[in-house]
Amino acid sequence: MYSIGQLASLAGITIKTLHYYEQLGLLQPQRNEKNGYRVYHNVDIMKLQEITLLKEMGFLLSEIKEIIGAGTSRLERDKAAEMDKEHIWKAAIARQLEALQVKQEKLQKVETLLKTAQYSIEVTGIIHVEDIMRFVKELDAQALSSREQYRSKHFREEELAQLPSLEHDDPLALEWAGLLNDINNHVTESADSPASRRLAAQIIAMSNRMFSDNEELIAKYWEFIRPRNDGTPSLYGMSNEVMNYIERILERYNQNCGQ
Repeated sequence: MYSIGQLASLAGITIKTLHYYEQLGLLQPQRNEKNGYRVYHNVDIMKLQEITLLKEMGFLLSEIKEIIGAGTSRLERDKAAEMDKEHIWKAAIARQLEALQVKQEKLQKVETLLKTAQYSIEVTGIIHVEDIMRFVKELDAQALSSREQYRSKHFREEELAQLPSLEHDDPLALEWAGLLNDINNHVTESADSPASRRLAAQIIAMSNRMFSDNEELIAKYWEFIRPRNDGTPSLYGMSNEVMNYIERILERYNQNCGQ
C-alpha cells in the first residue's frame, strides 16, 4: 500500500495531479478506515501507468477515462478488463492513428507551404502570393497524383529518383533557387557579358551534379520544366523570359567552348 505522497514520488508526478485524476474518476483510491487518508494499491499503480502511457500517445483525459473504464466498481472494471479491454484499446488506438494521420497531412501541407515560400524568396527575393498559392493548390491529393502521373510519363522509374524536388527536402533545391535568383537579376544582359558566362558555367555544373552527367536526363528535365503553352511556369521562377535567357547563354557558352 502507498500513501498519496509515496505514489506521487514513485510515479514522478505531483500530489495535485493525483487529486485531479481522482476528481475525474480516473483513479479511485481506497480510504484508511482509521484516519480517512487515501491508500493506493498495486492495481492503482498499474492504472496510473496506463494513464501515463495513453497521455504519451496523445489521448485526452476524457478519452483515457473511456478507454480504461474508470467510474465503475473494481469488480466491474476487472470483468470489463477480461472481456473488452483488448477491443477497447484496439479501437481507441485506431481512432488515434486516424486523427494523427489527419494532423500529419495538415503539417505536411504547412511544411510544403513554408518551403515553397522559402524557395520563392530565394528565387525572386520577394513573395508572390498568387504564384505560391497556385503551387500550393497543386499539392492537393488529386492534383499531386495527376502531376506524379505526368512525371511518370516523361521519366523512367530510375530517372524519377534523380529528379530534384522541393517536396522531398532535396539539399540542392535551395541552391538551385539561389541560382535562379541570380539568373533573374541578369535576364536583360547579353549572352557575352561576364555575368552571363559565369551563370552558364554554373548552370552546366549544377546540371551535371544533379543528374550525374546524364545528358539524356538533363535534356528531358529541361524540356519538362519549360513553361506551359499558356506561359505559366512549370517550375517556380522559370518564366519564358528566364528560360529564353538560359537557352541563349548556354548556346553562346557552348559556342565559345567549341572555338
